[in-house]
Amino acid sequence: MASHGNVLIINSDAQFKSEFEKNSNKLVIVDFTASWCGPCKRIAPVFEQLSNQFTAAAFLKVDVDICKVTAASHGIRAMPTFLFFIHGQKVDEMKGADPASLQQKIQQWALQSNQSSVDSAKVATGRQLDCFRELLENPPDTFDSTSQLLLRIATNIIQEPNEPKYRTLKLSTNTFQNKLLPVKGAVECLFAMGFEDKDDEVILQADKSLDDLKMIRDTILDERNKREVLLKTMQKT
Repeated sequence: MASHGNVLIINSDAQFKSEFEKNSNKLVIVDFTASWCGPCKRIAPVFEQLSNQFTAAAFLKVDVDICKVTAASHGIRAMPTFLFFIHGQKVDEMKGADPASLQQKIQQWALQSNQSSVDSAKVATGRQLDCFRELLENPPDTFDSTSQLLLRIATNIIQEPNEPKYRTLKLSTNTFQNKLLPVKGAVECLFAMGFEDKDDEVILQADKSLDDLKMIRDTILDERNKREVLLKTMQKT
């Protein structure tokens, strides 16, 4: 298998499926590229360098003209596109050849991956919360996108607990109005994390313990993992 640094060059759709499943217990970053793409060539050395830095993650490079089924199944329409997966679940994506943004996202999700083993006792408690039960009542696609957003909010706070901007969500933003407020249980999960109403914002106070936030995070991660396992089982039958 050809590789550059710790980047594994994928040569077929079957190989991608095999390597993706083999590394499903860790952070996986996939670089969707093309031989004729100038920006792809410019970002390639950066991707290689980052693979040598974040050795606990799996770095896969996929040529969209070689692995057409893989590219199509992930909705790739622009190159380069980077997809980020934890426990087999897509958690983020990035389009374009921006080295600083790529490094920032890898750092963010590498931390999340290291913290993504869940506390079973916390999960058991979290599953009894009304907010989480309501979140489960949403359609699968809605649960997927909303739980991903809630995880990102929690991750930012855990990663930088003293950064005020991550502890404040303005009610007037598009994200709050269109991606949280209309979704059953979403805002309630924020309150369960410890956020409080304050004028036109919801705020997690600086002196607030992160125990409840981590409990909601673990419960969401556990549910996403279970759904992914179920999906893979159904695909194999």
